[in-house]
Amino acid sequence: MKKFNYVMLVTMFLGVAGSVSAQQVDSFDDVSLWNASYPANLYYQGNASQAHEGTGSMVVDYTPMIGDGIYMNRDLPASMDFSAAAAAGGWVSIMMHVEEAGDHAAITALKMTTSYYHSEYQWDAAWGATYDAGWNELIIPLADFNMTASSSITPDWGNINRIELITGAYPDGSPTDLFVDNWQVVVPEPATMALLGLGGLMLRRRKA
Repeated sequence: MKKFNYVMLVTMFLGVAGSVSAQQVDSFDDVSLWNASYPANLYYQGNASQAHEGTGSMVVDYTPMIGDGIYMNRDLPASMDFSAAAAAGGWVSIMMHVEEAGDHAAITALKMTTSYYHSEYQWDAAWGATYDAGWNELIIPLADFNMTASSSITPDWGNINRIELITGAYPDGSPTDLFVDNWQVVVPEPATMALLGLGGLMLRRRKA
């Protein structure tokens, strides 16, 4: 009976592992979204070979501006509603490609904003965070974003209309590129959460 319970639990967890949905915030495939006000070393490119998925990515080229972080912001084509994701314990998933192991030239802060003036949800990377060479998936629970409200507007996960991204700089002054792709908000399906809860209940009953 004990063996059966464990086998059933493993099967159940494997069955629900893919039970999530994702809202695409920015695929970085549309080069027409490039903003002329961005620094010259920050741009979208339609090069599938330098994308994790799709036809393009956003490139941060540190060569012209060694030693400085770079700031990107973009108004979304339409307001997005992430309230269900926040309520369900969802998370942000964003892919980034760094050139060398231990590279600091990576995402150091993300903002998801309800209005332009300091009404936002912000996440800051741990100080000195480094990443493996190649593609890294950055996963940030929405609960880890800190809320900052302006005097008149409180940030609202149901009304996000602007995204902002801040990168760090390479620590030893060496040129490097960072590629960013597939900014998504991932929502666990209710069935997944229910089954995971059922699994915990079964284990608890078995121990009793």
